[in-house]
Amino acid sequence: MKICYFCDFENYITDDFCERCGQNINGIRHEIFNIAGFIKQNYQLYALFGILIALYEYLVRKEAPSDQLYLGIFPLIIAFYLILHLTNKASLIIRSRQWLTTEELIRRESSFQFIIFSGFHILLIIALLVSLPKEVRDYMGFFLGMFIFLIFFSANYTNEQYRKTFHILVVSIFCYELFIFLFIIIPLLAQIIDSAFFAFYYTWFAQIILYLAVGGFLAYSLITIGYNAICGQYIPFLSILQQEREAGNRIWELLFGIDLLLGIILTMVIFSLKDLYAGIL
Repeated sequence: MKICYFCDFENYITDDFCERCGQNINGIRHEIFNIAGFIKQNYQLYALFGILIALYEYLVRKEAPSDQLYLGIFPLIIAFYLILHLTNKASLIIRSRQWLTTEELIRRESSFQFIIFSGFHILLIIALLVSLPKEVRDYMGFFLGMFIFLIFFSANYTNEQYRKTFHILVVSIFCYELFIFLFIIIPLLAQIIDSAFFAFYYTWFAQIILYLAVGGFLAYSLITIGYNAICGQYIPFLSILQQEREAGNRIWELLFGIDLLLGIILTMVIFSLKDLYAGIL
């Protein structure tokens, strides 16, 4: 990452000019990821995160009416967004840099620190999810899925609007298909593997995939409707397919067609699931 001297913009692209103001940033060295340095650099966001968590604890943990429990979720939603944003920012510092052969040791050290950093943040998210009231946990999972798509697909989004928006849609459909597949084979696995431990983690994994699927669709809708309405930059639904076809590349068009066809087939299987298992089990 190169921080522009002129506008303080964080540049993750490899160009020698600032993505925001266009000034020359050729003489600025790429940042090296370090946990202590990263937290020091972003202490304002971590302070805001702490305030939001304290507000959430006050609204949820304190004896309060049931409707106030839902009110306490809003600070937590913003807190989740901040923690995912910081995790993505840390990963971009490492991935955006072109490491030299002589910097291999520094690259490994930065990657090792990032693994520790991201692992801590993942455990923090899990701990906060466990503390949620059960009746709102699913809603928070959908919001998390949406944030993951919005944040981790947002790098250089201005330059790759069509492609990245299309990627969100394709990955969302794939997650939906994977969830249906996992849901279909649950009864078969329950007979083969009689283990409560396996069933718990299998169901937990399938639930995460569902969160990503719904969250991806929410992110796609938010981008194509909200982003266009606010920024005034219309993103046609199939424009990326047209661009790829003109360039002689039909791989995304083929992938999208197969993805949709598989999703339709799996959805039809769901409706006949009872009859299917009546003949198998």
